[in-house]
Amino acid sequence: SAASDVYKRQLPRLVSESFIATLPSEQQLHLEQMGADIHVALQLRYGSRARYVRVSEVSGWALGAAAAQRKAIENLAEKSRSLRLETVAEGVLRVRQGDGLDGARLLLPDLAHRLEQLAEGPWVAASPHRDVLLLGRAAAADALARYAEDAARRAPHPVSASLFAVTHHGPRPLLR
Repeated sequence: SAASDVYKRQLPRLVSESFIATLPSEQQLHLEQMGADIHVALQLRYGSRARYVRVSEVSGWALGAAAAQRKAIENLAEKSRSLRLETVAEGVLRVRQGDGLDGARLLLPDLAHRLEQLAEGPWVAASPHRDVLLLGRAAAADALARYAEDAARRAPHPVSASLFAVTHHGPRPLLR
């Protein structure tokens, strides 16, 4: 059915306040606030192309908004069975899948568990733009913050340099 096709194609995308501010008012995207300056939008992917999902579309889906977002994250988890991690600095790792979804991998439900397999936490993370997820243990938070600020400043479509605590209940804004 058309509905199940939509559900299979949707993925989460982290977007910034500044990106949202550039949209025409009639282009109201379905958004969930995630932090002071980050929102989770939904995208429908068609091969190498994608488009954002509008509020009017989600309100017409039988699934409902909360379930639609959960399904998008499940779809991302399917694409994230193994994560390629590379060290970018002492104590700072970068997820490098190269599929334009790395920033959104902050939302993976098992991210805290995966990181604990590498080393005991607590872990912190930042998604400075759509293609970058930076991870580090709490002791490396300052270095991670510097990398995130630099990556956000240089990105054509920055998301945020905000740091998040990686918890078993999902990412939580890190108050510093």
